[in-house]
Amino acid sequence: MATMLLRRALVLILLLYAALGAADAAEGAVTLFFIGEALGIHGWTGALLLAHLLIRRLAWGADYMLLRAMVSDLVRSGSNGFAATHYALFNVANKLAAALGVLGALTALAFIGFLPGAVHGPGETALRAIYALPSCLAGLIGLLALRRIAPTQCRSVS
Repeated sequence: MATMLLRRALVLILLLYAALGAADAAEGAVTLFFIGEALGIHGWTGALLLAHLLIRRLAWGADYMLLRAMVSDLVRSGSNGFAATHYALFNVANKLAAALGVLGALTALAFIGFLPGAVHGPGETALRAIYALPSCLAGLIGLLALRRIAPTQCRSVS
């Protein structure tokens, strides 16, 4: 496993997995608050949460699929070919990042003083930011990381 982490492209993809996992989890942690408090839609929270999760997984699941395809290409072009070890490492990183994303989002809400049910309280703007910013930051990290991977490092070998 230590030799896997010596490949620059794999480390960058690991960073992308972590950033994406943290952003997804942070967004998911505050979605109920966002629907009920920031959007002010009460009574439909459960249905809207289900719709949000379905749309997220069906329409925007391509980000994880792209990362898995990149890992597959790198494993195939590498000398060791331990695909299961690569995927296990990336899934563990994703789960740890998700836990940190939830911790960060809920801690930020508590720190700012968000109180569910408070009308136009100081936490409403923070709630909107905490809902939107993690995905934006993950996208920015992704763009910066992918610029560092040479196109030949992710090209599949026939």
